[in-house]
Amino acid sequence: MSELYRGVVNRFKLFLNKRNQDKSRMYYLYVLITSALIGYSQPKTNTFLVDRDLIHFVVSFEQELGKRGVEINWNYQDIVIRFANIGRKDVLGVAHGMNHDTDISIAINSNAWAYLSYNQKKWVMWHELAHDLFNYKHYDIELMMTAIPEFVERSDLNRVVNELAKDLLDNQNKWNTIKHR
Repeated sequence: MSELYRGVVNRFKLFLNKRNQDKSRMYYLYVLITSALIGYSQPKTNTFLVDRDLIHFVVSFEQELGKRGVEINWNYQDIVIRFANIGRKDVLGVAHGMNHDTDISIAINSNAWAYLSYNQKKWVMWHELAHDLFNYKHYDIELMMTAIPEFVERSDLNRVVNELAKDLLDNQNKWNTIKHR
């Protein structure tokens, strides 16, 4: 990743964090800037809506897999990742787009989110993305356990993303959503 790219992304994150407008408003600009800077074409979507507070967790998932040789293909008809009132305290997220390979649709429990640590938030978002992007089921790999660990360390996140990347690369023919570099 170039210094220019890192600098622009960091400035853009600061810009988003400073905005005091309605937090439910979505930002398409992030994708356009990222696409322009790193040379990717804009996702071919009809709809691209990602809550501002969730963008970082989606990008970190993509970056962590990228470091391990997995590039995510974001060309979907619709990408919608939003906070929602799920209604159940024990459900932190729902991957509505699982097994629907034309779209990504994830709802994150807005009531429970505030009570999670930063690393737990990453775990939840990565879990839901693994459901939706790769159609993983509960218990397929450690990241897909139904209960989030009470304490999530950086080493735990590294371990589960290593396992996910290895499984994706070992079974590339199963996943239509990755490209091998």
